[in-house]
Amino acid sequence: MGRWRMRIYRRYHPVHWLIILGLVALTINASPARVGAGTRAVPFPPSSWVASPLPAWFSSPVPSPALPAQISGGSRAGGTLEANEVWSGVITVTGDLTVAAGVTLRLLPGTEVRFTPTDGQASGLDPQRVELIVAGSLVAEAAAAPITFTSAASSPAPSDWYGLRFLPGSNGTLSGTLIQYGVGGVAAERAAVSLLGNTIRRMRGADGPRGLGSPG
Repeated sequence: MGRWRMRIYRRYHPVHWLIILGLVALTINASPARVGAGTRAVPFPPSSWVASPLPAWFSSPVPSPALPAQISGGSRAGGTLEANEVWSGVITVTGDLTVAAGVTLRLLPGTEVRFTPTDGQASGLDPQRVELIVAGSLVAEAAAAPITFTSAASSPAPSDWYGLRFLPGSNGTLSGTLIQYGVGGVAAERAAVSLLGNTIRRMRGADGPRGLGSPG
């Protein structure tokens, strides 16, 4: 008999025993015929039980990751990009713009980024010309429609703006882009940059389809 009790006890988890006891108590309360004269049915669970509040982490909603801001056309005054953004349409940049470390700037196919001939930030390597400086990540994959980096001048000319600068530790992908009317196309210093099928032309530095241009 003792072995059978041991087997039954081991077979059921303590939680199972609580469920079984609860069902028994509910059955007793629901069956008046089982309550004899002079006895009182005890409700289950007893009213003296106090429910413990759930911990805050249990009821708090899980925050969802922030989606990148969708920017379709317009003007950017430069400064630092502190959060992920996706650009489309025609974007005019009027001062040095830095993509912060850990931040991704993505350009959709067909996007045209225009840089003014004067640097509203008056900073960077060339205080007179606008630079797109990447400390985080820049992704420009043209696919069906080209992505263009160019001058915002009404009569564009070489060296209207500076170029794209990838700082040490940054990364990026440039595929099928057109870069024109700057000083240099792409400058990458100890950065992981993938370049495929880009065209750099009408620069003050070197022209060519190889994806890199150097200041002249």
